[in-house]
Amino acid sequence: MEDRQSNFPTSACVLLGLGLGAFFDGIVFHQLLQWHHMLSGWYPLNSIENITLNTTWDGIFHSAAYVLVLAGLFLMWQRTRRSAPRWSGSQCLGTILIGWGIFNLAEGVVDHQILRLHQVNETVPDGQRIFWDIGFLLWGAAMIGMGVAMARVGAQEGVHAKGSLQVVRNTPPALVYVIFLLLLVLATAPAFRPVLFGLSVDDLLQLRCFSSV
Repeated sequence: MEDRQSNFPTSACVLLGLGLGAFFDGIVFHQLLQWHHMLSGWYPLNSIENITLNTTWDGIFHSAAYVLVLAGLFLMWQRTRRSAPRWSGSQCLGTILIGWGIFNLAEGVVDHQILRLHQVNETVPDGQRIFWDIGFLLWGAAMIGMGVAMARVGAQEGVHAKGSLQVVRNTPPALVYVIFLLLLVLATAPAFRPVLFGLSVDDLLQLRCFSSV
């Protein structure tokens, strides 16, 4: 989906927002604050095996975030190669915020409430965790609202891209495709080769989503 009137790469910026939202979640909540891990709602960090499992799936989650950012950059390159878009800082930031907000809502509803893979802050008492989950959803909704407003304002003040975009448009397509495929393999190979993370197929089959218990 592109804004045909302004020739702005909307879908590329939304993908960037999705990926950046996932990176923020993984880096800040999973690693720095250590409020939760990818499967800590199913497998609490009370054993070495569960820590290893959660660390593995944190890595797979980061790989997915990496792919989203890479896909957004690739779509943006394709768009600028075909024609010079009309750029606006507000519109670009706004659509990125929309993507980030969509990530928060999807993560908050599916992972936190439906699948219960984890909750936002598992370091607080159980009775308080729902308030953190609600705050996460409100944060996502606020980013979408702010992003839509910024994108609308930016669509009216788009400035024709020149200069730096000319370098992008002149880049040989074959080179970009090769780089894209190499980076894609680098990001996704571990997810499809669990042994690289120290996780066997038998371990994967023990996950609750595959278990009959």
